[in-house]
Amino acid sequence: TRAHMDDNQYVLQCSIVQSDDGIKNFSRMLNCLDRFGKDLFLEFNEGEVSGLGGPVALPPHHRVVPPAQVALRTLNQAQSAYIYFALSAGYFLDFMPQQGRSASIKLHLKNMVSIFRSAHGVETVWLQLAVDTECYLRVQLVCKNGVNKMFDLKFEEVRLGFTRLSTTTHRLHAFRPRRTPPRPLPHPLAQAPLSPPRR
Repeated sequence: TRAHMDDNQYVLQCSIVQSDDGIKNFSRMLNCLDRFGKDLFLEFNEGEVSGLGGPVALPPHHRVVPPAQVALRTLNQAQSAYIYFALSAGYFLDFMPQQGRSASIKLHLKNMVSIFRSAHGVETVWLQLAVDTECYLRVQLVCKNGVNKMFDLKFEEVRLGFTRLSTTTHRLHAFRPRRTPPRPLPHPLAQAPLSPPRR
């Protein structure tokens, strides 16, 4: 079901359908992120369609969001690690970015998680991102019985690239354990002092 919308108002509009567990899997991603951090960083960049990706750690020099993808990420409280999901345009039933536009926003994870908890009986979820005259992420739940639920979430815009992640990536590599070849341990009795014979 296509929602009624003003195409010029949103820099990104995309829909997820219940078939093939699309809505359920998206909800699982949010729950996974929610167990790790409290803020959701949602980013997209228009480009060529590529395959669906899972959680990956990108090197510091890599673009934060690959072309034609929506990225979901969060940082832990210590800002020492993060979880990242990359969803290609093919994951969505509809993927309609404005030409030449990109965006990177931060919003509370709990708000998104609570919306998707009420997604029982929902056939389609629309995500609509407005960043110009008004700034909000609209989540529309289109139910089987024809009822539509709409939520407008406020967010904070952040820069594409998110410099903290580069530092975080360095930390993750810095604390990577070194692997050394196994060495045989000496027998414990070989180093034990000999006790004097009993009389």
